[in-house]
Amino acid sequence: MRERADKRGLSLALDQSSSFPRFINSDAGKIRQVLVNLLSNAVKCTDKGGVVLRLQVKEEQDAPIILVIEVEDTGRGITQKDIEHIFSAFVQVGEQSAQKGTGLGLAITQQYVELMGGDISVTSKEHQGSCFKVILPVEKTDEQTLASVPIDLAHNVLHLKAGQPEYKVLIIEDHPDNRLLLRRLLE
Repeated sequence: MRERADKRGLSLALDQSSSFPRFINSDAGKIRQVLVNLLSNAVKCTDKGGVVLRLQVKEEQDAPIILVIEVEDTGRGITQKDIEHIFSAFVQVGEQSAQKGTGLGLAITQQYVELMGGDISVTSKEHQGSCFKVILPVEKTDEQTLASVPIDLAHNVLHLKAGQPEYKVLIIEDHPDNRLLLRRLLE
């Protein structure tokens, strides 16, 4: 994201609490995708100023720790009317001429956050910027515990839980090679 921000003449800052855990037990792929989607949107929707990624933690006794992740920008902002639709699939808000993409990023982000037991919200002021806030319960762990997890179990799906419904997936892609690749990956 640093390169994208630099190309647009934007600052990109990390504000990380000193108590933010170094190691957690959670879904790394989903957390990474949430961060990428939020940061990418913030950089894309900001013409001047910058983007800040804030990482904080709430710890309560006898409870999982709560990660608080905020992505704040000084971009266009979102109207109050558009905020209620921001997490809908295939929806893009704001000036249509400025939008690029499918309108799936925030819908996927919300689903990932909810699958991990968390919550996502947004506050925004038009022409002043937006702040997306993710609240995520995770387990704190240490490097030794992570090192003991077998690699093949940590990164591969072995099977689906019994009784799962069958889903049909529609792949929409302009390039035939990409359609084939996606089909094979999904199969």
